[in-house]
Amino acid sequence: MSGPAAGSFALLCRILEGAFDPAAARRALPALPARVDWRALIGLSGTNLVTPLMGLALERCGWAEELEPELRGYFRAMTEAARERNAMLRRDLLRIAGATERAGIPLMPLKGAIRLVDGLYEDDGWRFMHDLDLLVPADRLEETRRLLEGLGWRPMSDDPCHLGLHLPPMIHPDSDSVLELHGRAVPAWLEALLPAAALFARARPFRVEDVTLQLPDATDQLVHLVVHGQLMHGHLYTGRLLLRDLVELVRLVDRSGPAALDAMMRRLQRQGHRLAGELALTTARATLPRAAAALPEGGTLARLLARRAVLQQRFPFLMTVLAPAGAVLRERRAQAPGAGLLRQLARADYRRELRRQWQAFRRKTSW
Repeated sequence: MSGPAAGSFALLCRILEGAFDPAAARRALPALPARVDWRALIGLSGTNLVTPLMGLALERCGWAEELEPELRGYFRAMTEAARERNAMLRRDLLRIAGATERAGIPLMPLKGAIRLVDGLYEDDGWRFMHDLDLLVPADRLEETRRLLEGLGWRPMSDDPCHLGLHLPPMIHPDSDSVLELHGRAVPAWLEALLPAAALFARARPFRVEDVTLQLPDATDQLVHLVVHGQLMHGHLYTGRLLLRDLVELVRLVDRSGPAALDAMMRRLQRQGHRLAGELALTTARATLPRAAAALPEGGTLARLLARRAVLQQRFPFLMTVLAPAGAVLRERRAQAPGAGLLRQLARADYRRELRRQWQAFRRKTSW
């Protein structure tokens, strides 16, 4: 089983590079291999949240013509579904932004929500999105919640965010969107990297249709992308990776330029997290070598950890053994000073989060 998995991950990465430069990808891979484990390949693309992008790359490089009609139709449907979902999320984002603008509340999209309006991707099929992450000033969080409830948004449950970042997720009867309204971008133990007040101070007003959003500075976007995966979700410790985020990292660096990248690394280094940045960049080079060729490579430790991450993707038994052990280290690192493990385990929300993570490991997801 590990053999097909190993080959499937390498093939997935080569296909994804076709979205960046179809001509170069086609020269490197003139035709798909004669034997492809499509079940494993689709499973990996789903785990890494890149199935729509994979379909787009197959079409752009002409590889889709080599597929059986049913398989080609599947990828086309997945790409089109991503486009439709992102269009719905964009519609909801702009409606919410209009309401907050009328109330005088600054609104900042985070993570994938930025991609709905900033033009980083020329096709909405590039990025698969779960929900809308929106940031408002912490002192206006409750005011914004009441405003959204007046528009029909309601909490899905009473469970608070285990990281203390946002209100309980909200839904609307006329939409399939899930909204997470944030008062902070990162948990308390990472606050020095991305304080919300500084995010708004450095943001640029961005006019889209008839509303104004606050778009994060390019360096803040890079820092948040690295911190979200490597530290908040613990990829630095567990050896996991998410190809969707690595694709986004490459595109962001390409657009933002070396100055923003250098600023990101300096900020991470000042706060003792340089290894997280080096690992993200080195993992991008290891998985998307042609697309990420211009990215700097990290030091010896970063290269070893990137190699570990790739091996865990290629050989599932390594993921099963190594990832949970790394998750324990991540949890210890994320605890507030003086908060012992037993004290944390006494909290019901903390135990629920540990169970969620364990189930994710068993499903071999990248969270």
